[in-house]
Amino acid sequence: MHVSKFVPAKTRDEHWADVYATFNGKIVISGDCKIAYRPHEAVAFIDNGFVCFFPEKGWGQLRGHEQAAILIHQWPRMVQWVRENNAPCCWRFDFAGKSGGIRLSDEPFQRLEIPEEVLETTPRRLAKRS
Repeated sequence: MHVSKFVPAKTRDEHWADVYATFNGKIVISGDCKIAYRPHEAVAFIDNGFVCFFPEKGWGQLRGHEQAAILIHQWPRMVQWVRENNAPCCWRFDFAGKSGGIRLSDEPFQRLEIPEEVLETTPRRLAKRS
């Protein structure tokens, strides 16, 4: 289900994450490869109990059929991963290539590392303490 089914276009990630949680959403697969640079958004996903998958950089330069091939390749791995690692967390999936040439990868998912001091100083976490 696409996020546009329950929130308007251009809704900030941290806001639609809260709405998605009210629908008992548990898994997020996003094309937002810049999530690591916006930890407050990743915190919203983690705090809502989601298991999330994000691509490595370069995703936006791929054509639609290339993105589809990568997701189809990664899908069974994601399903298995969620069964075995269902604690809330954000993960990156790997691929290599650029438009016109991709390499499908079976590299392990890499945890999106957010330093604890960054996690605890996000507006969302600070508001929960008040």
